Amino acid sequence: MALLQLARRSVPKSYPIIAGASSHSTTQVLEFIADAYNTSANFGLILPCAYFGKQTAPAVVRRFYGEVASVSPLPIIIYNFPAVCNGLDLDANIITNIAKESRNVVGVNLTCGSSDFLVGGLASGSAGRIAAFGNVFPQVVVKIYGLWTSGQHGEELALQRLLASAETATKAGIANTKYAATIFTAPKTGITDAVRLFKLRRP
Repeated sequence: MALLQLARRSVPKSYPIIAGASSHSTTQVLEFIADAYNTSANFGLILPCAYFGKQTAPAVVRRFYGEVASVSPLPIIIYNFPAVCNGLDLDANIITNIAKESRNVVGVNLTCGSSDFLVGGLASGSAGRIAAFGNVFPQVVVKIYGLWTSGQHGEELALQRLLASAETATKAGIANTKYAATIFTAPKTGITDAVRLFKLRRP
């Protein structure tokens, strides 16, 4: 909660905060969401209950999100991240069914693609993208989005190709992305001694 409180104080009230509130327990997810709500977060980002990975039946996933969404005081964003969910990958049918069954499910974060999906996603009707690589080169991601929304098609594709090529170096894992943010982004925000501060904690 302390981090959420700090985040809320650090940005304008109009700036939306998406709070991660995942757990394998429905009860604990709702506790995390309540904490996020009490710190004025705007959305809850929820991974599927995936302790048993691919052995988790689609009906179980749908019921999990349905139960959470039905009582959550925050709108819910589905978080599909197979790499940290024992390989459980939510397909389009599951996500669509969850959204149809639960009005409080308002979006999906697909951490199963890359920056080269940005323009394609916008072209197919997505509202935007939660981009991990945006932590490294945020202005480039914003520029691509701006070019698309202003109708400057073609230029945004060329820029996206460059971004996707640069992102290749970070695809080995989260640590690479965090290190890249340490080198490129932290100094621009006034953070000193970023290598030490951004060092990953041991499990």
